[in-house]
Amino acid sequence: MDEYSAIGDSAEIYNLAPVHIGANSVVSQRSYICTATHDYTKPSFPIYSVSITIGCSAWIAAGVFVAPGIKVGDGAVIGAFSVVSRDVPPWTVAVGNPCRVIKSRQIEDPKAVQSNSVVQSDDIEFAEEINTGVRRSTR
Repeated sequence: MDEYSAIGDSAEIYNLAPVHIGANSVVSQRSYICTATHDYTKPSFPIYSVSITIGCSAWIAAGVFVAPGIKVGDGAVIGAFSVVSRDVPPWTVAVGNPCRVIKSRQIEDPKAVQSNSVVQSDDIEFAEEINTGVRRSTR
């Protein structure tokens, strides 16, 4: 897990294989990141695992299931209670069961840029909120 990333309450990371969570990413509460499954085509029903990668600046919303072997691209947003069974491209918003891309993700503050995994912006409160997760005032 890279810097400035967070895992919410009651989220589970079932990591029989590696899970990589990029910088500035969030896995929200009650999500289930699952690297393992069973081969149901064999009588012995063996378990096997495949790594999962969640890119930088991605958000896995509450209650999402991410299947083994999935790659969630940089900046992708996965809507609440989605079931991710296919890779999600960078800077897209995807929702549903099965999860599908519904639009590209646009950033409201074009002044904000990523530099060494930390958001920098002329808007000091915006940058502080993104980097620390703490909002000082309401906008």
